[in-house]
Amino acid sequence: GVFDLGEPNGLTGDGGQFTITASEAQTSAYPIIAKVIAGQTIDMDMPNQTVARDYALTSPVGRTGVISPLTTIVAAKTSTGMSLSQAEAEVRTQLGASGLDLFSDYVAQKSTDSNYAKLHNVAAAVAVSLQNAQYLSGNQGFAAVLADASTRITTEVTPKLTQIKAASTPSDATALLAQTNTVSEPPLSGSNNTNNNSNTKRCLGVCISVGAVK
Repeated sequence: GVFDLGEPNGLTGDGGQFTITASEAQTSAYPIIAKVIAGQTIDMDMPNQTVARDYALTSPVGRTGVISPLTTIVAAKTSTGMSLSQAEAEVRTQLGASGLDLFSDYVAQKSTDSNYAKLHNVAAAVAVSLQNAQYLSGNQGFAAVLADASTRITTEVTPKLTQIKAASTPSDATALLAQTNTVSEPPLSGSNNTNNNSNTKRCLGVCISVGAVK
């Protein structure tokens, strides 16, 4: 999960979209890692400020259309040996997202389907768990962060799933986690990004690279 000099990379721009030049061999063998940069990345759920913590997002190998907190948790489960279909099914069950596409542009989808508005809230809450995991990880590496984040979903998000889905905005959804969070800093709203075709929460200034999880 660490950028190596020479790996395909770039920055997201307006709408959270990015373009990188990578070979099919690279994108079919390695995940795309999106690094949210403290003081630079703008989470468009909170467009008047930059995020306060670095953290990373990813998606399972070969799934490059959308990178979000939800795809990151699916990737965390596939990294343990689960098949993609098994991982998707488990995350849908865990997050109450039956019948919804976890790899969708839920910001665009929610204008016509209220279930995706709820999914947006859930994704924002999941992002808090990802930030907490990375903040407390020390130098354990990205694989350890993913494992910890996957566990945290069970303790931080699932118990408040009904309230999170019912929240008026994604920011309100993340505020619900602040009530039980154990990190010394207040949790922050999550951030994610996408490729040329679609996006999720549409973030600016996210560093994108293709590389192996180390």
